[in-house]
Amino acid sequence: MDGELTTPSAAIRSGTNASLSSVSSWLVLAILFGYGAACVFLWTEGQWRLGWDTSLYVLTGRALALGQGYTYQGEPFLLRPPGWPWLISLALPDGRFDPLVLNRLVMLFAAAAAAAIYFALSRGRDRTLALGLTLLAVTTPLVVERFNWVLAEFPFVTFLFLCAGCLELAGRRGPHWRWAVAGAIVFGATAFYMRSAGLVVLPAIAFLGWSRERGAGRWSGAVPALATGLLCAPWLVYQRLAAAAAPAPANQLLLFDYATATLRSDPRDPSSDWLSAGDWLSRIAENASSLGTELAGSVLGAASVPLGALLLVLAFAGWVLAARRRLGPLEWIALAYTALLLVYFTHAARLVMPLIPFVYLYGAGALSAILDRLRPGVEFAALRGRLVLASFALLMLLNLLRLPLEPDPRHEGRWAEVRAAAEWLEQLTPEDAVVLCGPAPTFAVLTGRRTYTYYFDHRPSLVDRHGIGYALFGTRGDTAQLEGAIAERAHSQWTISIPELDGAYTLYELD
Repeated sequence: MDGELTTPSAAIRSGTNASLSSVSSWLVLAILFGYGAACVFLWTEGQWRLGWDTSLYVLTGRALALGQGYTYQGEPFLLRPPGWPWLISLALPDGRFDPLVLNRLVMLFAAAAAAAIYFALSRGRDRTLALGLTLLAVTTPLVVERFNWVLAEFPFVTFLFLCAGCLELAGRRGPHWRWAVAGAIVFGATAFYMRSAGLVVLPAIAFLGWSRERGAGRWSGAVPALATGLLCAPWLVYQRLAAAAAPAPANQLLLFDYATATLRSDPRDPSSDWLSAGDWLSRIAENASSLGTELAGSVLGAASVPLGALLLVLAFAGWVLAARRRLGPLEWIALAYTALLLVYFTHAARLVMPLIPFVYLYGAGALSAILDRLRPGVEFAALRGRLVLASFALLMLLNLLRLPLEPDPRHEGRWAEVRAAAEWLEQLTPEDAVVLCGPAPTFAVLTGRRTYTYYFDHRPSLVDRHGIGYALFGTRGDTAQLEGAIAERAHSQWTISIPELDGAYTLYELD
């Protein structure tokens, strides 16, 4: 076997009988349907999981539903594309906040993401391998932890892998390749409107068009990529125009826009200095460490840097083996998305979700190649196939035993505190009140009040700039100077203590 490494699908086909290595279509559909039913009917909860980003999605979706445009607190929202807020607006046609409806929408996309992953991974691979990889990916704790969070990850993964599957179909020159290319363009652009990271599909689409043509006609292969770019262009143009008119630096969001946060030293100020070479190297090293740790914790059950490094090396080796055989759409998308995460301005566990299927896919390829190298020969094919299947079964069992379907207790305590404070704030302020507080988007969802945050700007000028009538402070220590200035202007104040939650809030009413 020198000079040739067997693919994991070939190993499984060689090592198991035909009925096992290529499970029937109806069984695949039944399993995926069962997973989807569990998502929607068993794992959907009625409680809203509070968070900064979840609140922004709800507020911008509500604004769309109420005919206020794509706005946040009445101002044009330019931070992220409007795809997911638009879907939220369809679920809340009258703008009424309903956590159960929103969570069910999220879980429908969790089910759709599983189907999309299987669709992409099963192109050119046997069904057992594709189904095993899919089930591993969608039961990974890192994925399950995102259940019931009103975030764009599941819609993004759905359309990203639908695009990848269509590209795989088109690349195999089947009779309907034109329809497959059209699907890739539409799904790729839709992924972008869910998350701007969807632009990672452009290299795969461009390479597919280039590889299909010959000679001078290769330039026409750029047409699908150009078409995808044109579909994305309206948002990119709008964002540029809105950013030019927006005040800077931003004082109500963590960053001005994604380009500023990624390229500039101050994520809230587009006129700040560009990042230096040292800044880039430090960011890449830190993101690589975090990426490996997150993947190791989810896939191997131990979030450690050494295990993370080992897993990344294994997945990269599998990617290289796959790319040597055929540099296809999945390889391009995995490469582009990993590169994006390495240079991104921040690291969050949920951003790793789209990589999980790739880690299993290329990890399985590397595992099969290692086994084959250790014991080459036809007589080892059956044992190798069984070892690959056994590793799938073991990881699946570990995933099922570790499914964290309930919210983290640390979150639960914080959420209860914020809900209690929001209920108290709603009782003490009129409906048209303008409030300065910490997690402003969350309080805006819970109370319906117009809220502004002091997290990113502690200057007393916030009061006059936004017409603040009330100011709510918790126990955050870095706002003492701002709170002191506001206390001097206040003519009334109230304090609420929540001993069982170790929380206390003071509300000031201003002139």
